[in-house]
Amino acid sequence: MRDSLRIRRAPGAGRWTPEVVLKPMHAGNVAAVLRLWRKTDGINTTDDPALVRRFLRRNPGGSFVALERGRVVGSVLGGHDGRRGMLWHLAVAPRLRRRGVGGALVKRALRWQRGQDIRKVNILVLRANRRALRFWARIGWKPGPIVILSRRLRAL
Repeated sequence: MRDSLRIRRAPGAGRWTPEVVLKPMHAGNVAAVLRLWRKTDGINTTDDPALVRRFLRRNPGGSFVALERGRVVGSVLGGHDGRRGMLWHLAVAPRLRRRGVGGALVKRALRWQRGQDIRKVNILVLRANRRALRFWARIGWKPGPIVILSRRLRAL
């Protein structure tokens, strides 16, 4: 499925950017997606290209990129365990934030999740990432009762 958006260049400017197209993420997008993540505040990742490609193989069709003139300007990873869905690493280039790109990526990922018969989707947001918390609240998400604990795995 191919979705496209017309995005305002700046609030009140009345000019439009070139079309932004949403497409399923594929292995050829990984380098550009990782560059976007590394430029995006609030995404704390140790992902490398091989890990992201492995994720895409395990969750085919659930992750999406936003492309402007063929360049990655947004992304979201989506997958599920057969019961619960997850979204990770929603990122949008700063110049396109608050113009509908992030919301469109989320909607597209959730539509894929529904097509997989997933009925509940969770996200992980760093507590310190206030901008992300405001975004998710604005589009109807709220904190749940679960506390996430994490640990890096090293040689045991």
